[in-house]
Amino acid sequence: SRAPPWTHQLDASMEALGKKENRLALKRRFDSPNYWRMHMDMPMAAGIVEMTGGGPILGQSDVLTELFNVPLEVEVAFDSKPESVLVSIAANLLESLADATRYKDMKPVKGGNLFLAGGGKLLLALSAPLTFRGADLKAHPELAASWDQLVAGLETVRITEGDVEDLLNGSFTLALGSDATVMGSNIPGVYIALTGRKGAAAKILGKLMENEQFAQLVPLIPLQVDGWDSVFAVSPEEFPAPLVFGVTGDTLFMGVLNSDALGQTPEIPAGLAAMLDSSLLGIGVADVAGIWNWLRREVADPNSLLSSVMDDDVKGILDTLFEEEAEPSVSFFKLWATDPGTAFMEFSVEDVPQEKSLLPRLLKAAQLAASQQDEE
Repeated sequence: SRAPPWTHQLDASMEALGKKENRLALKRRFDSPNYWRMHMDMPMAAGIVEMTGGGPILGQSDVLTELFNVPLEVEVAFDSKPESVLVSIAANLLESLADATRYKDMKPVKGGNLFLAGGGKLLLALSAPLTFRGADLKAHPELAASWDQLVAGLETVRITEGDVEDLLNGSFTLALGSDATVMGSNIPGVYIALTGRKGAAAKILGKLMENEQFAQLVPLIPLQVDGWDSVFAVSPEEFPAPLVFGVTGDTLFMGVLNSDALGQTPEIPAGLAAMLDSSLLGIGVADVAGIWNWLRREVADPNSLLSSVMDDDVKGILDTLFEEEAEPSVSFFKLWATDPGTAFMEFSVEDVPQEKSLLPRLLKAAQLAASQQDEE
């Protein structure tokens, strides 16, 4: 009987290990000798989508063919230093996407268009460009139906689909770490900022405020903040946290933070400062050590807000993680994109003594959680 085709491919691969001239000629994007490369055609992509539960529509190669012109080529390179690990990622997105025109128009901007507000110490932040149309959801009928329902609901307050699309064509920021006072406790605030176009932010918030039903459902208090076009806070009688909505320029802002901190600038981690001066498509940072230390203090303080909402089982798991001053080996994480097809991730690593290693405590916490699950 004839040998299956894949055996010939395996033989050729083994031969190429010893003969450089028999290896595939790859067009590398990065110089690192340590890399991983993937070539994905549409039948392969459809199989992966179907296996991972992506839905029957996206799991059809003819649908994916409408989204992609050519196979996707991805290269991931790895570089390590004693103090950090750099992961570089490149893909031929602009070449492969069938509708790539709007992505080609995306240009790097200073600081990746990260929107900063709220004072306090910034612990986590992410900014990314946005380009969205309702028609983008046609490949997923369930999402398309949900979008149609959302648009129909917004039209009752005179917000059109075009208004929402204008808001969702620009940039997005998510941040954790501004000042917020909740039930007498100071905690990191969190906010989302959508920077759109054509005055969509002011239109949407203005139309919501003009609607009597919305005003009755969400009682808002108007505030005056320098540099902002309009700011509203939810009445503290209706919501225990300082929930704030606002507009400045083309940015619609929503967050849980003290309104008097809106006009302030948060304390910037050293790992972010240089990125804010660079022209980038998007950026992300996580002060892992800062987040870890905050969680440690919250768990250790029986009067903290976090401790007050945890049950004994959850507190027992967290106590296991933080016992004996455990420390994460990654202290800071950075992510940045220079164009739609190129991005980088950098992990700042620390030499943590064995007795403070986090991995044994993670395993112990996982075992504790599993035993609690079995008891239930």
